Amino acid sequence: MKTEPLEEKGEGSVQTLEESNEEEKTVEEIPIQPKKSKSKHLTKKLGTVSPTGALMVAKLKEQQKLDQQKIAYLEDRIKHLEETNSELRNDKDFLVAQIKGAPKESPSTSTSGSGKTLPVLPLSSTSSSPSSTQSSSSSSEEEKKKMKKRAKKSRKHHVPTSRSRVTSIEGVIHRYKAALKKFNKCGSMKKAFSRIHVDRNTIARTAVIAEIAIMFPDTFQDLLSRHDENETISQFAENCTKAVTTEMAEKITAEKKRGKLLPIVYKYT
Repeated sequence: MKTEPLEEKGEGSVQTLEESNEEEKTVEEIPIQPKKSKSKHLTKKLGTVSPTGALMVAKLKEQQKLDQQKIAYLEDRIKHLEETNSELRNDKDFLVAQIKGAPKESPSTSTSGSGKTLPVLPLSSTSSSPSSTQSSSSSSEEEKKKMKKRAKKSRKHHVPTSRSRVTSIEGVIHRYKAALKKFNKCGSMKKAFSRIHVDRNTIARTAVIAEIAIMFPDTFQDLLSRHDENETISQFAENCTKAVTTEMAEKITAEKKRGKLLPIVYKYT
């Protein structure tokens, strides 16, 4: 009689266990849907940047680089200025120390004729004074020698023989031919006259004498035969210009163009 309720209890417990197992199976069979991650949406939003925004970002990056370069340059500049400032301070301190350490008056100071005191070189320069005096004396001697040579050369160039006054008709012709020779070499009357040390007007006044003597020797001999000893060279030149005809003037100008005569322009009549 006591075993019956136990069996009933056992069957009830078995049923409860089976029901619980069935519930667990139903729970396990329900699929769990995964939650959608928000990172994809965020990446999509970040990926789609407008072109104006991209340009702004690029400009900001470039500006940042420029600012960094400016900062580096300014830092280097500050360092350099600090170094120079320290060097200047050291130089200043050194000079101040020298001035303070130097004696105010020395017994070896010499006085000039006007009563002014002449400063004396410091002791550090005394060791190099003999060599400096020797070099200065040698340089002064060399300068004196050079000056003497230049003076001799200038004297040679400025010999007064070519500047001597011509007192004869032959001298006038010889001087004209010398000027013509120099002109054919250098191609300039100014240079030719300066080389024989004669003024242009001096040759121009008596050029007609040489032109007639070179181009028309017969006419020149005729004029020379009528020349008086008391007559000056300028007067003889006037007689020569009066004797020049138009045909003679044309021939003389043609020879001047060819370079056979000096191209001095003047009126023949």
